[in-house]
Amino acid sequence: METRRNSGTGTRETREPGPAVGSEGRVAAGRFGRVAAGSSGRMAARLASAMHAAPILPATLLTAAVLAAATFATPPAAAQTPDAAQSTVPDLAGVVAFEGSSLAPVVDRFSADWGALQRKWADLPYSPARQQRMGAFLAEWAGALAALPVAADDLEGSIDHTLLSAEIRYRQELLAREGRLLDEVAPLLPFGGEIVELLEIRHAGGEVGGEEMAAALAGLAVAVREADAALRSGAAAGGAGLGGGGQPTPTPIAGLRAVRVLQSYRNALGSWYRHYAGYDPLFTWWASQPFEEADGALGRYLSTLRVRVVGWPEGGEEPIVGDPIGADGMAADLAREMIPYTPAELIALANEEFAWCEEEMLKASRELGFGEDWKAALEHVKTLHAEPGGQPEIVMMLAREAIDFVEERGLLTVPPLAKEGWRLEMMSPARQRVSPFFLGGEVIRVSFPTDEMTHDEKRMSMRGNNIHFSRATVHHELIPGHHLQGFMTDRYNSHRNLFGTPFWTEG
Repeated sequence: METRRNSGTGTRETREPGPAVGSEGRVAAGRFGRVAAGSSGRMAARLASAMHAAPILPATLLTAAVLAAATFATPPAAAQTPDAAQSTVPDLAGVVAFEGSSLAPVVDRFSADWGALQRKWADLPYSPARQQRMGAFLAEWAGALAALPVAADDLEGSIDHTLLSAEIRYRQELLAREGRLLDEVAPLLPFGGEIVELLEIRHAGGEVGGEEMAAALAGLAVAVREADAALRSGAAAGGAGLGGGGQPTPTPIAGLRAVRVLQSYRNALGSWYRHYAGYDPLFTWWASQPFEEADGALGRYLSTLRVRVVGWPEGGEEPIVGDPIGADGMAADLAREMIPYTPAELIALANEEFAWCEEEMLKASRELGFGEDWKAALEHVKTLHAEPGGQPEIVMMLAREAIDFVEERGLLTVPPLAKEGWRLEMMSPARQRVSPFFLGGEVIRVSFPTDEMTHDEKRMSMRGNNIHFSRATVHHELIPGHHLQGFMTDRYNSHRNLFGTPFWTEG
């Protein structure tokens, strides 16, 4: 079920795919009995058996309407095959006549130039020189864009002008935010300048002297060991370390940020060393051992930061430490997304939405016969899952159902190639630990148990990817969701991919 708040009226609009439900919420009897024999019929029989114990399946419980009989009658392979009468070649005259934005070349140029600078400065992360160059680039673009006239009747050009201006302002804010981060972590990385000085040599294409570089690396190793000892001694005395001399004791958040910066420095230094090692015999002869000592010291200091400041035990799982951006950061992020609400207003709206969800869950729970215990109703729905090995067929059917739903109601024009072009892959057990549900786009990656999983993991995967939860997920990942989104944005105004936002992608 898809429920949205109409931005113009403030009312809710609910669209619900699936079979008609009677006044008492019961699915008409015999729908599964009319399916022809074969794989689709077997799947329908499994579902009918699973649902026999509770024939009342309201759609209000997380899209818990049953699959339509017409869906089951469609062989799974047909879900990806367009109608033979439909050509996958678009109307080429229409493609030629499509009026794009007059500022598309400007957006494309900014995107390409910004990408080139990002790549150029990737070998010198978190450095003052990088900050200065990126800041100058953005300032120049902001001035040039402000001076660019756009015709009053050029709607698409005006949209791109507004979007690109906002994008540049936001990237300027992110750059300033990075500068504040560097100032904050500087006490934890007193040797950071020494690393940056070494990296700048390669970035500028300068020559290196093997003996000189060896001395610099040896000095870096000493500086890192001294910082490590200071951090450990301070922690041993009851603090996080490095809190003397008027400096505040570092917080876990500051420690986490320092780890992120130092890991970037260490990776860049390793790339710097490999750039010369072996190619310059004198450099290799002089610098090999000092580099190993410096790199080892950096690795130990990273471990000390994680354990003593962040609170990440040696060998344990990484703790969840939030990285707050503050009120100013929130304001900048909301402005970039063009969301005209304060954080407090958004929290209030979220509470309203959550209360509505609870009301709907209670309605569904009562219809299912569980009274006010919606959690028990939810547990029941989790038992209505496909048998082992049966999930791909369910996904194919649900994909066909979603396409039929939007087409039969004239909600969307779905290009034939979009219907044909998607693919299905099963998700690995390792990835399911991170993404227990589906992932989508041109490829829908389906979570379901494998023989490698423990018994508990198998049960969790089957319950969490039951038929009705999957029904909500498939149309989100494929059509009209992520797959169709990507298909269209690759073909129309593709320059606007620069302005990507999760508030559009995820809805």
